Amino acid sequence: MAVGKVGSSDYNYYQNVSQMRLERALEKNPRYQQSLQAVKPVSRVSSYYNNGGLEFIKSYSSTMTDVMSSANSLRSANSGSVANKMAAVSSDTAVAEAALKYSSRTSKEMTLDVESVAKAQTNVSDGVKALDQAVSDMDFTLAQKGSSLSVQVSASKADGTARTNKEMLEEAARQINAGNSGVTAALTEEKGVMTLKLQSKSTGTDHGFTVSGDMGAAAGAEKTVTAAQNAQYSVTERNVTRNYTSQTNDVSLDAGRISAKLKDTGKTTVSLQADTEKIVKSMSELVDSYNDAVKFLGKNIDRGSGVSDQLDRLGANLGADSTLKRLGISKEKDGTLALDTEKLEKSLKEEPKLTKDLISGSNGIAQNLFNKAAGAMRTSPESLTNYETEESSQFSIYDPYQFMGRYGTTQLNYAMAGMLMNYLV
Repeated sequence: MAVGKVGSSDYNYYQNVSQMRLERALEKNPRYQQSLQAVKPVSRVSSYYNNGGLEFIKSYSSTMTDVMSSANSLRSANSGSVANKMAAVSSDTAVAEAALKYSSRTSKEMTLDVESVAKAQTNVSDGVKALDQAVSDMDFTLAQKGSSLSVQVSASKADGTARTNKEMLEEAARQINAGNSGVTAALTEEKGVMTLKLQSKSTGTDHGFTVSGDMGAAAGAEKTVTAAQNAQYSVTERNVTRNYTSQTNDVSLDAGRISAKLKDTGKTTVSLQADTEKIVKSMSELVDSYNDAVKFLGKNIDRGSGVSDQLDRLGANLGADSTLKRLGISKEKDGTLALDTEKLEKSLKEEPKLTKDLISGSNGIAQNLFNKAAGAMRTSPESLTNYETEESSQFSIYDPYQFMGRYGTTQLNYAMAGMLMNYLV
């Protein structure tokens, strides 16, 4: 997992990466292998290799990096943090649903009052017996703003036999749906009785239509059951109310920053607030990465007192019990944490500002764990595992742990490490 924008001052991550790259280079370099034949390695160095020391350091760095990355995604100091991202929320989704179209970091609230929703026009014919013979032809016109469609169906087939009402209505529906009009046709049949339903494809008064002519089996379809209607709504923000009309139920609020879908008449509060869903998800990931770190350190505690010290530091001073309780966090007997997402969601809903600050503020749990993991990353491999050679007063470039350890404590210059690796490889 990658850590984004945490800064070199927070931890010496690249130093550890350079260290592992150098170790790998030394392992593969012929000169290094020849030197091992000429110079007998110190027994404790060989033992460290045999005990998986390299893999431990790699896993340690990866585990702590995961904690930092998870914590960084919640820190308010990180501009890309989920804590700095807003979501549009409607208090009554039965009246309207809301979504954020453009990013915003400013909280706000407005009242949306829906007086009417936009509707499509609907016409329905009288019911006729489907299998009865048609008594007359159909010859009618569907007219909309700027267009019209002629529908013609003969009551007789090409062979001179009579069509049934069902056949008449099916052919009329086919012509309507195949035509380039803004109206759709649908048939319903119940207990042998059939009807033709005509409906405009779009809502709003601009998309209304008229039906005129000889209707035949579709008699009654010229009458409107539901009239085309525009949406009427008002938005009140900071005690200022503005009225609006829309041909559709998909409208824009806050100068286009928020999209809303009107669903029914009534009032709802639309607000821009912290994205609860993303915060809860990121908190779950942070707890998971923390628990992985605790378990990893616990399994490797016999490698040295440094590992035990890191485990103690990681679990100490996570926050007041009242704070953890408000965030839905509880401590398990094995040192791991458990997160009650429902409690966290409730706190974010009831006290969003306080809860967000407890998570993402400068003294929040995300910053706290970020700092703990950053401190763990600054720990040198030697102090972590109590590693030292029997000839500690000597310096050998062929011992990668001794070489990197000494320079690591004085912030080894990355360019120097790169040139050295190029030379060795």
